Amino acid sequence: MPIDRDKHDKQAVLRQHAALNPRPHGVTHALFASNEFFDPDDVVQVKYEMLRLVNIDKRSISEAAKACGFSRPSFYQAMTAFDNGGLAGLLAHKSGPHGGHKLTPTVLQFICEARATDPDIRAERLAELVRQSFGVQVHPRSIERQLLRKKKTALMPVSPAPLPRGDSLVARYEDLRQQVLGRSAVQPQGLALFTRRGMCAWMQAWSQCVAPTPTPAPPQGDQQICPAQLHRDVAMLLASMVLFNRQEAIA
Repeated sequence: MPIDRDKHDKQAVLRQHAALNPRPHGVTHALFASNEFFDPDDVVQVKYEMLRLVNIDKRSISEAAKACGFSRPSFYQAMTAFDNGGLAGLLAHKSGPHGGHKLTPTVLQFICEARATDPDIRAERLAELVRQSFGVQVHPRSIERQLLRKKKTALMPVSPAPLPRGDSLVARYEDLRQQVLGRSAVQPQGLALFTRRGMCAWMQAWSQCVAPTPTPAPPQGDQQICPAQLHRDVAMLLASMVLFNRQEAIA
């Protein structure tokens, strides 16, 4: 069956990019059940939509994580990765301690929420929760100093940072999303590539189209895509743009 073959081919591409969701059946978000543009197999798209539920749709973190088949700690990990690297940061990455071991705003938010839920929780327990959720080691004394500083300044737990709308890939994805949902008259570019090959292939194709120099950027995460594959992705993106424009002209 063509549909099954297309799905199999897309899963192979997602696997090549280390972007195949290991738990697609856990995604219960309504959009992923009603529109082929939203693919539960594409873990990068699922993570972005999870963050979007909180930052734009103002849903609770627990609700958003559950709807997308993730845990609450996984939400915070995705938010940190997105804050640091945008859409590309949502690619699968190795867990474990990273450089700096700093109390980032996302980690501090997590700590504040844990303290608000249990005012008597000890710094040692908070440090353990941070290690489990973010894969970083933070000394309990560092947490105590931060909490004391917040108490002195009467700072309330911060809200999740807004999505970086200035990010060109985020803006392009939002354009596709709005068009697919019938909320925009803007002509989508790269829709066929996105639907057939997933978000990572679409991102790489766009980076090739708009790159100011021919020198390729280092691949994100652990995926390794050969130049021939990138050329095919670019060709498919450009072909989808031309095809869409022709269809619009005929209509």
